[in-house]
Amino acid sequence: MAKTVQTSLFSVFATCFFLLTGCGCSESGYNDNGDNSNDELVQTTAVWAYPDSNTVTGSVNIGVVAYYSEGIDSVDFSLDNGPVTSITDETINPDTNEYEFVYTLNTTSVSDGEHKINAKVSGTELPELTIFVANDIVFDTWYVDSSAGSDDTGDGSSGNPWNTLGRALGTQWETQSLPHAQSGDTVLVRTGKYDLPDGQYGAFTKYVTVKPDGGSIVTIYGGGYLRSSFLKFEGINFAGGVTAYKHHIWIKDCYYEGLGKIWPDTINEDEAFRSRCVSSQDCDAHNVIVEGLTVHDANQGISLIGQGNYIIRNCLVYDQNGDAMKFQGENVLITGNTVHHVIPPPAWSVSKNAGPYDCLSGVALSIHLSEDYGNTFPIEISVNLTGASQSGSQIADQFKANKDFVDGGFFADVSESPYPYIGNVRIVHIAGNERNRFYIDGDDSNIFSFSDNTRSLNNISESTPAMHTTDHCDYIANDAGDCRNIIIRNNIMYGGESQGIKIDAIGSSEKIDYYKENIVIVNNLIAGNELSPRLIYMNHEGSGSPRSILHYINIMIMHNTIYKPTTGTVRTQLTLDLDNPYITNMVIKNNIVGDYFTGDWPLDETGGMMDYNLFTDNTYSAGYDMNEHSLLGDPDFNNVDLADNWDFSLGQNSEATGRADPLIGIKYDIDWNIRNPETLSIGCYEGM
Repeated sequence: MAKTVQTSLFSVFATCFFLLTGCGCSESGYNDNGDNSNDELVQTTAVWAYPDSNTVTGSVNIGVVAYYSEGIDSVDFSLDNGPVTSITDETINPDTNEYEFVYTLNTTSVSDGEHKINAKVSGTELPELTIFVANDIVFDTWYVDSSAGSDDTGDGSSGNPWNTLGRALGTQWETQSLPHAQSGDTVLVRTGKYDLPDGQYGAFTKYVTVKPDGGSIVTIYGGGYLRSSFLKFEGINFAGGVTAYKHHIWIKDCYYEGLGKIWPDTINEDEAFRSRCVSSQDCDAHNVIVEGLTVHDANQGISLIGQGNYIIRNCLVYDQNGDAMKFQGENVLITGNTVHHVIPPPAWSVSKNAGPYDCLSGVALSIHLSEDYGNTFPIEISVNLTGASQSGSQIADQFKANKDFVDGGFFADVSESPYPYIGNVRIVHIAGNERNRFYIDGDDSNIFSFSDNTRSLNNISESTPAMHTTDHCDYIANDAGDCRNIIIRNNIMYGGESQGIKIDAIGSSEKIDYYKENIVIVNNLIAGNELSPRLIYMNHEGSGSPRSILHYINIMIMHNTIYKPTTGTVRTQLTLDLDNPYITNMVIKNNIVGDYFTGDWPLDETGGMMDYNLFTDNTYSAGYDMNEHSLLGDPDFNNVDLADNWDFSLGQNSEATGRADPLIGIKYDIDWNIRNPETLSIGCYEGM
């Protein structure tokens, strides 16, 4: 968009991914004193839309995205310090199918080798980007075959492949001194099952690509702690997690099926590693790209914790019982993803003792149930168990034959993998929500030794009950550390029973100031069901004890559809504590919010603005008056059935059509359709 399209606080332009260390921010509104002074506040955020240090040939499309409070005149690109072009408008990048300011470089016009690309956005310099041109450079291709290769006699050729990935990549303590793939090479892997050894591989400075040979089906088991940089995995089935301890790790078009929806804290360290698909967990971890990845039945889907410079794009994450996507650090783009059915597991307790169970003298158990987070346990269910040498299945059948047990929402079975104590009796409270807790007593002879469902597996008691919780079961979460330059756009999220987008922090032994700065949440569908608590959540203070201090600076929440029904666990869709004194420059416009909300908040004192939103009912728990251009109305969603269909596109009678602030300048909707400036619609979808 040109400079003529702007708001008083933000001009909005197509966002792309940034994969360099550092950011292109000038005056961001943050000051070291931790106050919310914004006398000279100018937000300038400009990021690259192309991965750093990529090896390229032919024509490449290099994009930039920029947000600038005074509007964008142009993005000025230079190559090796010489100006080459100015881009004044966004277009679809054919490589990403997203809107970007795109500089198309024909690399055949430059020499092979390393080149530097710079960009300036309205006076703001982006960090220097490096590309490596290799039109006339031939890299090697190596082959691995688990069924026909040999690490001892193979030479990595097509006719004489190696047997393992460790041999091909040069695992430090095995093959560093032997020939192996070098920077820029490709490793083609044939159908089979492989391990990815933990450790240091070759000292790569350009991406080494590991992918199937032709139509091969390649499964990597066990995952690996990657302590080398510049590794790219493409088209791989992962049966174990991948943890990046270094930088420039690229996961593309891969698939991961987890261990199953287990309680987050019941698994050992190895299983915890395997329950996450992709993670980065070290201060040196940065520039991790995850795109086109499918993840399901895992504890955490994609967890990128480290310095930042991350991209999560066009991924599918579903049937999770932990955070679908989690991030920390600077320069993060989460775009074009679909996340659905992030559902906490039910509360359960498992017997630490295995059968057969001797109940010949009778065992009188009492199940105590709480519906207020374990503050009180007013409900008591009695279950009498009898019989000598009872199997786990026989005990489970006795539980299920008790009407009070069943009517209380409980179920009994035999524990299976991945739960601990496989084959033992397991009690599950299915019909509950995050308020529910239960414990069991009466097992005085420790025939069963029922335990709670935490990693320590304490004997179950009132102080250590089995519990429901929605913690760490969010669509997209930042709940630790600072985060700056964060773009969350064009994502579809539905069917979850916990929080949607959470920007929070966890306390420690002392109070910590956390800064959440330059965050853009735009064009997202964030839908929940009757059990969902908060769908956009920005707390007053962080969780934990003592509670940390949260600073929200330069926050833009635009053109989102935020929806959950009022039935069940009713909490506001969009949570913002106005008592927080550290809110600076927050803009909340052009959103559909329903069915339950606290009001159209007055943000003027923070240097912000909330207006031009459509609310779908008149439930005001806090009693705020509607801002000038906001309204109560019917968005006329086309086909919303929270059990089966999640179509929140706007019908022809939608009151959201034509009611958005036309000066916001977001030119596309969630499906990348161009918005009509004459009938600009509130919400993530453009109306008819």
